[in-house]
This record gives sequence, C-alpha cells and structure tokens, in this order.
Amino acid sequence: MKNRILSMVIVFCLMVFFGLNNAYCAEQKEKVLKYDWVLGGATPGHTTYQVAVAYAKIMEKIQGFRAVVENSGGGYDGIDLTMIGDIDGAATGLIGTLAKYNGTGRYQGKGDKNIRLFMPMYPAPVQIIVLENSEIKTIHDLKGKRVGTMPVTAAGHTVIMNVLKAAGIDDTNFKNHKIEIIEMVDALKNKTLDAVMINTGVPTSAVMELRATHEIRFIPIEEAIACKAAALDPSTVVGEIPAGTYSGQSEAVPSVLTYAVMCTRADLPEEVVYRAVKAIWAEQDFLKSSHASQKDFSQKWFMDVGKAVPLHPGVEKFAKEMGWK
Repeated sequence: MKNRILSMVIVFCLMVFFGLNNAYCAEQKEKVLKYDWVLGGATPGHTTYQVAVAYAKIMEKIQGFRAVVENSGGGYDGIDLTMIGDIDGAATGLIGTLAKYNGTGRYQGKGDKNIRLFMPMYPAPVQIIVLENSEIKTIHDLKGKRVGTMPVTAAGHTVIMNVLKAAGIDDTNFKNHKIEIIEMVDALKNKTLDAVMINTGVPTSAVMELRATHEIRFIPIEEAIACKAAALDPSTVVGEIPAGTYSGQSEAVPSVLTYAVMCTRADLPEEVVYRAVKAIWAEQDFLKSSHASQKDFSQKWFMDVGKAVPLHPGVEKFAKEMGWK
C-alpha cells in the first residue's frame, strides 16, 4: 500500500514537473517574436545608409527578426513610405519628422501624430565645401554662384535653405542645383559647380574621397547667421564640424546642425521596437565600427531628439528601463 502511494506521489510530482516545464517552454516560445523589418536607408552614399545597414545586421541577430535595408530616396520620401506602411522605418532628418508631426513646412496641413522616432542616427552639420583655389571665402560669396544644395526630397535640403535664407541668399541671387551628394561632388571636381552644401553625418564618405584627390576648403557659417538659421526651426542648433573630422582639418568649422533620425510609426508593436532598440544599444562597439559618425553615440542623442518629436513607446520603455530622464 505504501509503495502504491509512493508511486502515485512520484507520478504526480513528475506530472507537475513536466507540466510546469512544458508551460515554461511554451512561455519561452511565446516570447519569440517574429517580425520582418524593412528599413529605408535613404540613398547609397549617404551616411544614413551605412548606419541603417548596421542596424539591420544587429536586428538580424534577434531570434524571429529579419531585417533588410532599401533605397528609400530622400528623407521626405522615406517619411512618406513609412507613414503609408510600405516600410517600417526610414532614415530622414529630424526637421522633416517634426514637420510631419506638426503639419508644418512641406507637410503644411498634412500632419500626422502617428509618426514617432525610433533611433537618433547622428548629429548632421551643414558642410559648405569649395576647391582650395576658389574665390569663395565666406557664405556671402555664394551669391551669383553655382551651388549644390541636395535634392528637395532630402530633409537636409530644408536645413541648407534655412542657412542660405539667414544669409540673405535665395533662388533669385544664386544658381541652385538640387542634386544628390555624389553628383554634387563630381560636379565640384569638374568645376561645373562652384560650391556644394551637404547636410549629413560626418565624416561623409563622398567628401573623404574628394579630399583624397583634391585640395578643398570648408566655408564657416558665422555665428550670427548660424543663430538666425537655428531660430527658423526647433530641430536645428548652432554647432560645428569638429576638428579632426577629416584628415588635415586641424580646426573646428562653425556650422549649423540637426540630427539624422530613423522615424517609424506609433502603431508598430511596442515589444518589437523595444527589442530592436535594446539590441542596437547593446551592440555599441559594432555600431561604432560601422561608421565614424557613431563614435559619440549616447543617451543624449535620444533625449535631444525626443524633445522635438515623441519617441516610439518601445523606445520610451527602453529609456525608462535604463533610467534615462
């Protein structure tokens, strides 16, 4: 009788054990989220594209996740593709994201509070570049010149035009060439452009290649103009191109900067975004090795961009977990 009772107890314990174990395994299985990310990296040649590729490689390591990077065109194109659901997030400028959120600027009357910030990609200063022997010495000398200002579909174009506006320059007193970075740099080499204005992360690969074959100079944006330009949009601030950004650049260059960001939609699942941003934060060494623009990646970037446009709830969850304020 005792043996029978003992056997029943053992059987019961085994049933409980295996039942709990199966429940645990089932719970663990349920925690595996499956999500296919499609990230818009803007266009190849941009710093954003290289950083987006790094994000995708990190996110691919998350069990159940797949991630690819596509050419999403200019920053505004990326915003539009994200908001209609063609892609899950896009590299763009904070200035464009803010305009979409508030329904201002390019998105006048077409605001969408569903837009959110996923990742701050890097600070992006405005770079004004000329060949060394150019007669252009100050930003005012751009009047009457042929200047590349990036495509109108790029959020950086808006930042650049704000700088020119602050300097009293518009389409009536200079020749505006709204073309891609690589095209601008080639045109500067061929002397079909007198100057180029680029708003993206530094060091910019196209500029590094230009510097390797040509003597160039950076035109400073004087403080008074920088302050006027920054006052035109809350997503821009007075800043600089740090000394040593490019080989042979011994001094910082005064400028105006904004942030490049990865935008997304508020309706993406909170847990999916949380796991993605957590994984990216944990792989900082890899991220910093992907591009020099990531060397100062920090919580400050999240806090800075979050002051302009709300972070996605998944990012907010991660920030709260980290104790960021």
